[in-house]
Amino acid sequence: MDWLKAVVEKGNQVGKFFTNVDNVRAMYNRIANAQLKHPTVTRFATNFEMLQSLKTGKNSFELCVCNAAWVEKLVRGEHVATFNAVTHIIMDTNGFWKDVDKAMAVMEPVVKLLRLVDGPGSTMSKVHFGMDAVVAKMRTLDCLLEAEKADMENILMDRWAFMTLELHCAAAFLDPEYRIYTLRDTEIREGFNIWLYSWAPPELLQRDISRQVGMWVQGLGTLGTQNASDQVSSKTPALWWEAFGASLDLLQPQAIKLLGQASSSAACERNWSLHQLIYGQRRTKLMPERLSKLVYNNWNIQLSTRRERGDGEDIHIPWKDDELARVEVDEWYDQWATQVRKGTTGDAAAVEVCVDEFEDAPLERTWL
Repeated sequence: MDWLKAVVEKGNQVGKFFTNVDNVRAMYNRIANAQLKHPTVTRFATNFEMLQSLKTGKNSFELCVCNAAWVEKLVRGEHVATFNAVTHIIMDTNGFWKDVDKAMAVMEPVVKLLRLVDGPGSTMSKVHFGMDAVVAKMRTLDCLLEAEKADMENILMDRWAFMTLELHCAAAFLDPEYRIYTLRDTEIREGFNIWLYSWAPPELLQRDISRQVGMWVQGLGTLGTQNASDQVSSKTPALWWEAFGASLDLLQPQAIKLLGQASSSAACERNWSLHQLIYGQRRTKLMPERLSKLVYNNWNIQLSTRRERGDGEDIHIPWKDDELARVEVDEWYDQWATQVRKGTTGDAAAVEVCVDEFEDAPLERTWL
């Protein structure tokens, strides 16, 4: 959209001028209490954050421009043209700042949905109705003309058609928060049926699974209790199904798997960055001994936590050479017992120890 592109370009021009020119930056920092935010290529909401920063500092910008020291001599010769352009942008109250408010109103619901998708946690079931809320919000904005509303809706729907999957519809259908809204939505029901056919055996689909889907739609059993209704807002959908969906033994495991999925890999990428920060040679100067101690302490904490939670006794992990080592020990014991009976224990033991120390290589442990 041309008007949105124009306001973003003007905002970038103002922000870069006030942060890159030393004298201008010093004047702004003396008047304002907040820092301006720069647009970066690594964040999806960078332009929104930049415009929000400009909107917050609007009064500070106007105080700078109205200051007696705001003259062309404040900057060097190559910055005079930008100085005049930025001054005109800031003083254009009915033009630039009105467009900033308009852009913020348009971008805010979209950014809110993107942050929901980009954030940690299982949000697969929230995407479908989140997009519906964004489209409904665009239709009610008074700052947009009818043609602009149509353009925004076309952009959103084209993007939604590109990224949507049957999984979004199935997750929305199984989300207890939206159960009453999905009963009459044909798109969601069709997506749920496609997902259902993808994993359900035909012999179970016609009988048991169809019966359990009907129980979910009608809210029968523990699904329709007052306790289940009260827990909808406090539990995640996956935990809710784990707590109240035990009677649907075929549908419950699949619902928990689906509703427990994240909508984006951004959270995983943050974990990868943290892993690189800890183990990357360019980021850490930990010696191997110190790193080994940290790993040792971390695993002890994990084992202690597991024991406190009562996850069960520790399980011995078998090795391939466990049986071989046991046989070797038995043979060595029999030889030692024979030597004891014959009275030749000392010399034989000394020879055995000498051989073990200099000739035997360490055993290589292999998993089963």
